[in-house]
Amino acid sequence: MDTHTLLILAIIFFSVLFFLCNAISRRRYYKLRHELDMKEKELAHQRIYDQEELMNKLIASRQELHNRNEELRRQLREIQHQPEKVTDLKKVMEMLHPSLLTTQEEEQFRLGFNSLYPTFLHRLREILPSITKGEELFCMLVSLNQTNEEIARTLGISRPSVIKIRYRLRQKIDDPRIDNLDEWVRQLAQETKAPQKGEA
Repeated sequence: MDTHTLLILAIIFFSVLFFLCNAISRRRYYKLRHELDMKEKELAHQRIYDQEELMNKLIASRQELHNRNEELRRQLREIQHQPEKVTDLKKVMEMLHPSLLTTQEEEQFRLGFNSLYPTFLHRLREILPSITKGEELFCMLVSLNQTNEEIARTLGISRPSVIKIRYRLRQKIDDPRIDNLDEWVRQLAQETKAPQKGEA
């Protein structure tokens, strides 16, 4: 076998070897890239899950506090009807009506909600420029499938107050095609929901 043939065979051998090494490297790169993407998705999903848990715990704790306040008011009303009144119970009862959702808790709730529905509030404000913070909270709770009673307990307001918020919002929307406020809010939430694990 002459030198020329050997040289051609060597070039072919090294070319094949180069392409094989390149193909293996690329395969390893894509495998590592895929693993990294999966880990990032898992972390993002975990963050969303954590925010959802935090929101649900906050709502549950506010509702529990509301129930405790209601029980205290009931007990105070019973004491009030006893002949021997001790103090001005009316003042004590009024003290049980502070806003159940503190400024810090509302901020935490909004942060958690924005993690789950990143553009919900932005879209809501575009559609309803005059929406108030209280009405925003109402919509956020509706999107989480809260009933009027649950919203009242979470916000520390009466059921009639929740119905008033609902009525004001319905007037602001002013779109005859929307006949169910709750469905409209939940649909908007679905459209603005952050992608979950496994979603595009």
